[in-house]
This record gives sequence, structure tokens and C-alpha cells, in this order.
Amino acid sequence: MKKIYEFEVSKDNFIDQEVVKQDAEGKDIRVLEKVNKPITKTYFIAKPTFSIRQSANLYFEGVVAECIKRGIFSSIQLRKRFVDDGGILSQEEQKKHNNLLEQFWVKKSELNKLNEDIIINKEKIEKITEEIDQILSELQVIEEKSGNHLVGQHTAEKIASDRTVIWLTIYLSYQDLGNNKYEPVFGNGTEEDRFKKYEDIDSNEDSFEFELVQKLLLATTLWYFGKAVKQEDFDKILKQGAAKDIFKQPKE
Repeated sequence: MKKIYEFEVSKDNFIDQEVVKQDAEGKDIRVLEKVNKPITKTYFIAKPTFSIRQSANLYFEGVVAECIKRGIFSSIQLRKRFVDDGGILSQEEQKKHNNLLEQFWVKKSELNKLNEDIIINKEKIEKITEEIDQILSELQVIEEKSGNHLVGQHTAEKIASDRTVIWLTIYLSYQDLGNNKYEPVFGNGTEEDRFKKYEDIDSNEDSFEFELVQKLLLATTLWYFGKAVKQEDFDKILKQGAAKDIFKQPKE
């Protein structure tokens, strides 16, 4: 199994251990005492297979459709309302942004057609999916630099992206048990089962599990938005603290 990012987490492990102490008279006595012997566990985000990427794309499209049905603007509708009618981007930014959006929807249309026969078009689908990821990454850079990224925070695509990151996290998160053995963090159950486990961890009082899930989400987010694609990228970003706005603070 190929890995995108691997990291270690130290977990408290309190055990009863016999220690020697002195009583009131100064004599040595043996007593049992809780001693913390931390254990280190290794987790990783797996590189998504072709089928996982396809399923993630379908999940994204489904959420977008659901949002639009509920009256939430798509990015194109929002740009039409707030950008084309007066503009909050500079002319140069708006032109480049519009060109990228046009490329995005053209590529999405091509992808939808290719998906009609996944087996025959596998290589073409992989290539165009990478192109779409690159376009999305460039779009995000423009909006972040211009300070206008908040405009798209509540679009159908933004909501779908956030949900897709969680979807990918529950399918790509593993604990490395050693000897080429792995255990999925969110189990092998159905999508509903995995989401249920994610929600349980997110709401429980176990600080270790909560922080673990936040790290897994962070790693998936960085990969999904094209910020990091290999171990060195993740290490550099996390060392510099560049991901602090994405990473949620763990429960106390």
C-alpha cells in the first residue's frame, strides 16, 4: 500500500508498577504506583486508488447537486452575482479566474463523459483528474492572494469540498501495525458506518483520538487542495506552521 503521509503519535499508557518508597520510619517499602509508559503508534494517509478517486468525485458531485437543490449558490452563480456585477477582483485577477473556471467546467464535462466507460478510459480519467486538481489549486491561490477567498466559503462547491475531505479521510486513514499489516482507523464497514465512527470520535472526550482525527483531516486537506503530495511536502508545511489555519485545536 502506497502512502501519502506518515506520522507517529505518542499515547499515554498508565500501568501499575512496583516502586520502592520509604515509610514514616524511613524503611523501604514496595508499593504499586501508576506510571506512564507512553507508547508510539504510526498512522498514515494512503494514496487513493483509482476507484477511490472516482468514488470521491461522484460523492463531490452528489453534494454539489444536493446543495444547489437546497438553494445554495454554486461558485459560478456567486461570481455572476458578486464579481461580474461590479467586481471584487482586479480585472487581471478576474480574467484569469474566469479562464480557470471555464477550464474547470470544460474538464469536468470531459470527465463525466469518460466516466461512462471507466475501464477503457482509465488512463485518460487519471490524467484529466490531475489537471482538474491543478486548476482547483490555481483558483485557490488567486483567491487567497487577492483576499477574496471568503466569497466562496459558502458555495455548493466549498461545502462539497469540505465534505469530500472528510469522506476521503475515513477511507484513506490507517494505522501501521508493522510487518506490512494495516488497520483502517474508521473500520471496514459501509460509508454510513465509517461516518458514524468519525462523528463518535469527533464528539467524545478522548483527547488522543480527537487530535489524531484532526491530524488525519489536516493531511488529507493539504493533499486534496494540492498543497502537499509527498512526505517531504507535509513535513515542511507542518514544521513551518503554515497549516495552522486549517488545523483545529485539540480538545483539552
